Amino acid sequence: MSVLKIAVDKDYYAPGDLIHVVCSLHNTELLLATKLEVVLVVSVELSNQVCTQGHGTEGYALPHGLQTNLSDATRLQTLVLWSSPNKIAGRALHPKPRTFVGVAVIPNDAVPSVLLASVGYDRAHISYSLRAELKTTSAFAPLRAMTPIAVVNPLPLPGPENPPLVLPIVPKDWSHFPLDIAATCNQTIYAIGSSITVNFTVTNLDRRDIKSLKISLIQRYNSFFISDLAKCDTLISETMTTIIPGHSSKTLSVLLNSEKASRVAPTTSYSFIQVEHAVVIQAFPAGLFTSTVPLAVEIPVVFVGPQQL
Repeated sequence: MSVLKIAVDKDYYAPGDLIHVVCSLHNTELLLATKLEVVLVVSVELSNQVCTQGHGTEGYALPHGLQTNLSDATRLQTLVLWSSPNKIAGRALHPKPRTFVGVAVIPNDAVPSVLLASVGYDRAHISYSLRAELKTTSAFAPLRAMTPIAVVNPLPLPGPENPPLVLPIVPKDWSHFPLDIAATCNQTIYAIGSSITVNFTVTNLDRRDIKSLKISLIQRYNSFFISDLAKCDTLISETMTTIIPGHSSKTLSVLLNSEKASRVAPTTSYSFIQVEHAVVIQAFPAGLFTSTVPLAVEIPVVFVGPQQL
């Protein structure tokens, strides 16, 4: 039995990083081979699983019943670690262990690896892999090996590369409750697992009081690709019971600790997978208030770093 294995030097890589690849071949029988090739591939897959209990069927479908199983794979780079001068007859590889090495490069514009896990999804991911194949003549079966790799966008250095995010006063024309909100986050880009400091000022322009505020970190994905497959998760939520009288304002601060949040994916957009994050500030008036539009504003934020699975 002949075995082909592939290994890399790190657990995850940033765009532009080098991947040191090692392929090990241990053949216990004679092989006639023409080439050993390693391919860096990015794969995108999206499908949701639904069950129709009444008909006893199970499969992948959109909520309205259309079958779907979206997938795509793109070759980013091809390495030839070894090749025979004779492209047709190949070269005889007698039984013994062999090692082949090479270097691949993560593209500078590579998006991060993402795995989405939510109710209704069976598979939703952006993944990278290195696939090795020892191409042989027709008399022998080719040998293949694969190893997944993770691509992670690093957190930029503080200062001009990662300035605070300022959302100026945002007047909202709510039909039943006039309200202004000005907000500032301490950074624009955050590492997964880090805390977000939100400073904000709420100006109550109505005669009624505001009784409480809710500050949440949300994760929204695929909202502008296929609306039927869109999901929105509340990762963290903090409620502040504070009275803001009519025609007055109050400045507040809250710390959102994303270490408490599960299923945080990096912010990204590639092919048919999109992931967005935002801090949502929502106000709740005192007394009777009915409206189909919540009194809320969103502050977009970006998450980078390895996903916590």
